Amino acid sequence: MRRSLGTLRFNHRQDPAAAYLADVRETHPVYGGGLIGHPGMLARQANYELSNTVRLGPWIHVSTAAQHRGVVHDGDEVEVRGVVVDEREHKGHRFVDLDVEITANQRPVWSARHTAIWRPRTSS
Repeated sequence: MRRSLGTLRFNHRQDPAAAYLADVRETHPVYGGGLIGHPGMLARQANYELSNTVRLGPWIHVSTAAQHRGVVHDGDEVEVRGVVVDEREHKGHRFVDLDVEITANQRPVWSARHTAIWRPRTSS
């Protein structure tokens, strides 16, 4: 099973990135107050790739196995692309695995296998 999801496009901007850093209480100066994209912000894009493309009810993030391949800078044009590579049932839950690739100005910066429970089992 391989199903391409939509493509998310946005420009990385310092102000929203700084708000993300404040939300997660990240204070390390390497992120320059949002001038450089935080790895957690990149992982969040994998969640958006799923939730903006597929109609979901309540869902649960399970895991993200990521490879950092570059840096996202203020002003970079970011694209997020995802492909569903597996969908399965386990203990009554429906799981989905995505391969997600993020580029900044068309250069690869982040890739991951992202797993979520897209349909939790119902209590009986």
